[in-house]
Amino acid sequence: MFDKTLVLSILQQIGEALETIQSRSAHIQNPNDFTSSPAGKEKMDGICMLFSAVGEALKHIDRITTGSCFPDTLKLTGKAQSVSGISSRIITSILTPSRCSGFARIK
Repeated sequence: MFDKTLVLSILQQIGEALETIQSRSAHIQNPNDFTSSPAGKEKMDGICMLFSAVGEALKHIDRITTGSCFPDTLKLTGKAQSVSGISSRIITSILTPSRCSGFARIK
């Protein structure tokens, strides 16, 4: 059995990070908005770091729950870890929240 309080806390942190990503990217209309100025590049760097933190948090949840939270979605193979299924759902939910139910299922 795993510490459900810890998992819920991590999920809350993930939710906060995703809300931050949404708010920071709300005014981005096209990729050039990230690359056309130093401020845009800094914004992109910050968003990428948050996505990385979300991925690490999901891997941490998978580790402490021994795979019971993401049995069909998150595959960990040795040192090569793939969170592509979850991260693509998270990205989809940021771009179109009504189309993503995968993250809500985890909560």
